[in-house]
Amino acid sequence: MPCEDYQLPDADQLQNALSKLEHRTRDLVVAYIRGNMTFRGISSAFDLSRAKAQRIYQHAIRLLQQMIHIEQDA
Repeated sequence: MPCEDYQLPDADQLQNALSKLEHRTRDLVVAYIRGNMTFRGISSAFDLSRAKAQRIYQHAIRLLQQMIHIEQDA
């Protein structure tokens, strides 16, 4: 259950945070979320193991959460 004071990021916050990711990491996140690609498909397209693709994605999501949290607190 989310915190009561948690706010979903708006499109500008999300775009700003995504723009701060490394290009390849951003492309991987977008491929998974917007492109509906599986980690198997991403691993093939990005020439990574499936486990590496998942680790990159999970790390990127944590970074995005931190960036958006900091921006909301500012």
